[in-house]
Amino acid sequence: MGFGAIILSGDDNRLLSEDLTDSLTEVRVEQFLDRPTRFAMRFQEDYNDDGEPRMVGATELSPEQMITVAVEDGDGLKCLVRGPITVLKSSFALGGPGSWFEVHGMDRRVEMSRVCQRRAWVGMASGAAQSILSSYGFATNIQQTTRLYSEQTSTLNQRATDLDFLNQIPRHNNLCFWIS
Repeated sequence: MGFGAIILSGDDNRLLSEDLTDSLTEVRVEQFLDRPTRFAMRFQEDYNDDGEPRMVGATELSPEQMITVAVEDGDGLKCLVRGPITVLKSSFALGGPGSWFEVHGMDRRVEMSRVCQRRAWVGMASGAAQSILSSYGFATNIQQTTRLYSEQTSTLNQRATDLDFLNQIPRHNNLCFWIS
């Protein structure tokens, strides 16, 4: 691509089709240390021979489809964001020119924020964080916490989503939590 971004779609990281990349007009990635990384991509929309919008029907841009935005970094690639599409937006003009289709999403933290959990953890809080992150397939680098929770004294209780709980653990241990 002319602007240097490499866009991949799906769980198997397939390059977007040439039709989609030729219509891509804007890619935005907003990164934060303590909040989810967000992305948006805008495509120039046009109509196919049947009079239907081309981008709206693209399977690579459907809701919950995994998107990866990467850039070249030296001899390799640097992933800026990987996560599901969560919002679709569009604007259609009569005849086609000026129409656009946009997809928005955020990094995989959104997967951890969907279901509230009620658990009583034993061991160290860092062990609970390790277990949760591993269950989502993340490779981890977690600093060990010091307090030991047990059924005899007190358990580490989770009454929130996995993401809220993962944000709570470092706050209570004077640490930070981020995903890269």
